[in-house]
Amino acid sequence: MGYDKGDIAFVIHFQMPANIVSCYQQIGRAGRSIERAYVFLMTGQEDEGILNYFIQTAFPTREETERIVSCVAENEGLSLPALESRLNFRRGRIEKALMFLLNDGFLYKDGPRYYASPRPFVYNEAHYSAITEIRYREMRQMKELTRTAECYPFALADSSQKEG
Repeated sequence: MGYDKGDIAFVIHFQMPANIVSCYQQIGRAGRSIERAYVFLMTGQEDEGILNYFIQTAFPTREETERIVSCVAENEGLSLPALESRLNFRRGRIEKALMFLLNDGFLYKDGPRYYASPRPFVYNEAHYSAITEIRYREMRQMKELTRTAECYPFALADSSQKEG
């Protein structure tokens, strides 16, 4: 996004993009002001595993969020290092859960410490599951695209017409 150079002759993907929209935006950079451009999509068996990892870890788990909210509430506010010392979660997972809990208003932050808000905690499983299913559907669409013998821009146009 935001890269405006008209003479790009090649776009090479060394891994399958997460979804068709990303793929379309990226390959759309090629050939804007030149007669011919080439797009290559090189995929491997590891692509699905990589995409699965990102889909499966996109949201904090119920256990992570419940334990963090409980720990913060019981201790009347904790810093990230204090949370790390009380929980058996990787720092990155704690940070991700904190981000969601802050955005949803279940926690608030004052300086380096996190506090429980008056809002009762509810894990938004239906929302997370719906988004996860959308991401799996997008991955399946990308896998289908990797099997096409058509020129990618034409295959993408066909794909968008089927969806709409």
